[in-house]
Amino acid sequence: MGAGSKPQTIGFRYYMDIQFGIGKAMDGLLAIRASGKTAWQGNVTSNQTITINAPDLFGGDKGEGGIQGTLDVMFGEEDQPVNSRLAAALGGLVPAFRGFAGGFFSGMVSAMNPYPKPWELLRWRALKGWDGAPWYPETCLISLAGGQIRAMNPAHIIYETYTNREWGRGLDRGMMDDTAFRAAALKLYNEGFGLCLEYKRSASLAEFRDLVCNHIGAHVGPDRRTGLITLELIRDDYNPDDLPLFDEDSGLLSIEEDESSSALIAPSQLYVEYDDAIDGQTRRARAVNMAIAQAQRGQAVEVVSYPGLPTAELAGRVVARDMRVKGSNLRKFKVRLDRRGWSIGPAKAFRVRSLKRGIETIVLRAGRIEDGTLSNGSITITALQDVFGLPASSFIPVPPNGYVPPDRTPQPILMRRLIEVPYRELAGRIDPANLALVPASSAWMAAVAVWPTSLSFSYNLATRLGGSGDFIERGAGDWCPTAQLVGALSISATSATLTGGIDLDRVTLGQAALLDDEIVRVDAIDLVTGAITLGRGCADTVPVAHAAGARVWFYDGFEGVDDTEYSSGLSVQARLLTNTSMGQLNPNLAGTDTLALVGRQGRPYPPGRLLVNGASYPAEVAGEVTVSCAHRDRLQQADQLIDTTIGNIGPEAGVQYRFRFYSGNDLKRTIMQAGNSYTYPFALELSDGGPFVPLRVVVDAVRSDVFSLQAHDISVGRGLDYAMFRAAGDEVSNTLSLTLTIPVGVQPGDLLVAFVCRRDAWESVPAGWTLAGSGGTWSAAQGYTDSMDVYTRIAEPGDAGSTVTWALVSNPVNGATYGHVMAFFHGQGDTLEVKALGKTEIPYTTGAVSAWPCAPVTTTAANQAIIVAQKHLLGTATDQTLVAPTGYITTTGTAGAPSRRLAVGYRSFLEAGFTASGNFVRSAALANDSVTSISLVIGSA
Repeated sequence: MGAGSKPQTIGFRYYMDIQFGIGKAMDGLLAIRASGKTAWQGNVTSNQTITINAPDLFGGDKGEGGIQGTLDVMFGEEDQPVNSRLAAALGGLVPAFRGFAGGFFSGMVSAMNPYPKPWELLRWRALKGWDGAPWYPETCLISLAGGQIRAMNPAHIIYETYTNREWGRGLDRGMMDDTAFRAAALKLYNEGFGLCLEYKRSASLAEFRDLVCNHIGAHVGPDRRTGLITLELIRDDYNPDDLPLFDEDSGLLSIEEDESSSALIAPSQLYVEYDDAIDGQTRRARAVNMAIAQAQRGQAVEVVSYPGLPTAELAGRVVARDMRVKGSNLRKFKVRLDRRGWSIGPAKAFRVRSLKRGIETIVLRAGRIEDGTLSNGSITITALQDVFGLPASSFIPVPPNGYVPPDRTPQPILMRRLIEVPYRELAGRIDPANLALVPASSAWMAAVAVWPTSLSFSYNLATRLGGSGDFIERGAGDWCPTAQLVGALSISATSATLTGGIDLDRVTLGQAALLDDEIVRVDAIDLVTGAITLGRGCADTVPVAHAAGARVWFYDGFEGVDDTEYSSGLSVQARLLTNTSMGQLNPNLAGTDTLALVGRQGRPYPPGRLLVNGASYPAEVAGEVTVSCAHRDRLQQADQLIDTTIGNIGPEAGVQYRFRFYSGNDLKRTIMQAGNSYTYPFALELSDGGPFVPLRVVVDAVRSDVFSLQAHDISVGRGLDYAMFRAAGDEVSNTLSLTLTIPVGVQPGDLLVAFVCRRDAWESVPAGWTLAGSGGTWSAAQGYTDSMDVYTRIAEPGDAGSTVTWALVSNPVNGATYGHVMAFFHGQGDTLEVKALGKTEIPYTTGAVSAWPCAPVTTTAANQAIIVAQKHLLGTATDQTLVAPTGYITTTGTAGAPSRRLAVGYRSFLEAGFTASGNFVRSAALANDSVTSISLVIGSA
């Protein structure tokens, strides 16, 4: 005994000798399949032995084996000899098995499974098996699918059904209308209309004949004139003017029935089942009439079987043909003619005219024909309006005269637009968990449209990426209600009047609408007057002004959506294809629109409730500009329509706000911050080249360098009635006289303001200067009064750069002068004056103090300016500086002579009722000081 293990049997391979029949005849064997898999391919056209070598077809020994062996293909010709292998297998006296095509296989058919898989043989027949010579052989074989399919001409199938004496009716070929059959055969050959259909004796010849006729759309039967069997194809191969015409004067006796089919009973989806001749699978071709589906408010499906159609292309042509017939609302007539209608046969086309019934001319296709009797020779024809004759048909109803039948031809859509789907719409379609997984860069497209005609039921949205490639239908859309604005709508208005409304009865309160590019909410609508109330700046949009005639699309629930997920940065082209009861618009007739995708749904929402100095969209503001807005959060808002007036929601994590300030289109300042309020300091505005009149303010949101789709963009005036600083001269100090230079930038009409400080009294004052106010303090320790005077004058031509002098009296106690000149101008060029003056006087003190309050004074109107000035006696300190209060622009603060200080500052664009406040600050505290403060309000005279 050996040491090896004992062999084990794990299964068996199964071998068989199989004799089988294929059919009465065949021209060739092309393939053998089993269980949907090809075991052999080739082209056998005569008796031949072939080898099938597919042992692993079903998985080999680890599966269910395969097919492996030899196959004798036998065509059953009259001289076919006895097959030696078959004779050996059967034993005894064995016939040659002539008169039918068959085969004999010997070999493995399976493994592990004793049940063989069913075999399928792809074979073809056209010229063999005829009773005599093949009829009209030139058109008998029709090649399809690039030569992969060899189909038979249906005219030949019908011809052989009538003439074959072995399995057909056995009629003499002389009984056949050869001319008509040849014409039909040539027509089918040119159409590429071949069939792959087998006849089994379980069905009658009449059933088989009618099956072929149903495939090709034809009638076969005796000709009423010749008695020959004729074949009539139902095609648009006639000239309507050449057809026989019957009216009350030429043979028409009556029309006893007049019925019209309805789209309500026609299928909206028609399926044609066919057997693919290449793989043997039963497949379906589909035709859809969206117009009928819309009319029925649902899908009505019908399935028709055409087992002889061998290709998808041919099945598609047949399903389109049948759908056209079923959806054409054809009229059925029962026409009674006199004997002049004797030549009309089944499937023949003829014309009928009956002005009494409002029928000008109509082409009918004859169906059932009932001949009369000897006493009543009328002929009754049941006929159907010919679908191919529709262009030649016109109806004149009685009454009213002049009625034109409605045009059901699909027309191009003229009023339409594409939109990128906002986040709000996604939130209403996708559950929160899946919505959170959508990348910020994803984008979707939608369309809105108005019906081109009242008989347009809907449209299909077809799209493609970029500008090339095929358009692919993505879905259907409903017609969108729409209207236009009668007048212009301001940025803050919520009420408007509509005109040119279409389908406004379908609008519901609370729904979203698209006004230009702004999403609004419908809060109220009056269908009679057209009045509408809107919530402005909803979702990811902001309020903007709209011109008269701006279009409103009430898109909520009426958009056609492409569910394809695109990426930001791509462009998508779309065509909107109209659907009517006649079918769908030819895509080549539809306009092509392009939409550039920006990833709208992933962008942060812009802020809401924009306020400037606390007011909503003010025309003018006074003083420094403060811009505030309300937080928005697209994630929290989800599918809710929040208008711009609502307060804070959010903000969304990571969102900042960008405040931009412009003069026209010239950007002056950008501020990026998390806070939703920012004040543009007047001093900063001046340093940016301001003040800017008007000042343009733009505010949007940003998250991780992704900006909101839209931004608030408004311009505010500052009012022309304002006092504004023009220029200032240097501080000058001296002993007995003070000479000041008027700033070079001064223009005629400016208000000149001079602050001059002195000991004792002035002996002379420059001509034209008027004292506006004065203040001073007596120092007992020093033995003199230290004073500050304010003089004003209106500038004249030639003043710029000139000098003016104030001189003290002779022999002063302690001569010292110092001063400063400023210039202000009026926005409208009017004269300015001192509107109010305030002063404070602080006597000589020995306490060490570094901050001293300015003199209070209050503006009397908006956009006035305030000047604050303060004089110090600093003893012997000469290295100290003096600065105006916070918020004021200091124009001077240097030393006087020998150690005095004068500081002057100003503010402009102040609101009414503003009071000067704050402290002048020295660079160090110092004792032995006396202080005089004077404040002025400058405004229009």
